[in-house]
Amino acid sequence: MLRISALENIRGMAFPCRQFHYSDVHLFVFARTGFTEECRKRAETLGRVHLITFDEICAFFDETVTLEEQVSLTV
Repeated sequence: MLRISALENIRGMAFPCRQFHYSDVHLFVFARTGFTEECRKRAETLGRVHLITFDEICAFFDETVTLEEQVSLTV
């Protein structure tokens, strides 16, 4: 599970792109195992932070991927 401290670190690395004067910056964070509830609440508070799990990606493509298949993809 991705914790709030990791979200803050990622956000800190990503948001310096504002130096290029983009007015509408969104941060997409992907995590295979999901996010803690605290992390989800913080993302909601920050706004324009989108937390996406592996299961949500699979659902988007209407696929069912087993844990064994996930492991074989990473080797």
